[in-house]
Amino acid sequence: MFRGLPIRFIVCVALIPVGIGIFILLVWWLRRRFIAYTITDHRTIARTGAFIQSTKEVRHMDIQNIRISQNFLQRKFGSGSVTILGAGQSDSKLVMVGVMNPQGIISLIRKYQDKS
Repeated sequence: MFRGLPIRFIVCVALIPVGIGIFILLVWWLRRRFIAYTITDHRTIARTGAFIQSTKEVRHMDIQNIRISQNFLQRKFGSGSVTILGAGQSDSKLVMVGVMNPQGIISLIRKYQDKS
């Protein structure tokens, strides 16, 4: 949790004396607990939600562009966000937030794309 989004974590810890920091950390932890990213040889899948689940898939053969977003601390801790843009549909965008080793994720997806 800290390594994925370090600035957000630092702000929450700073708010603990005010009393709101613990609540924000708990909500954040619960939200992160129910997010799962899966990369198979044919598609990348994001599953979110505890009570209302949402699944988003992008086939590797449909991927048009992949972007990494990192701030300074995320680069230092080796984390960031990966945005995958698919071709064809306007809603074929999958964002993986606060993942470790985003460059490795992109390399894995590209490897599977080359096999297809």
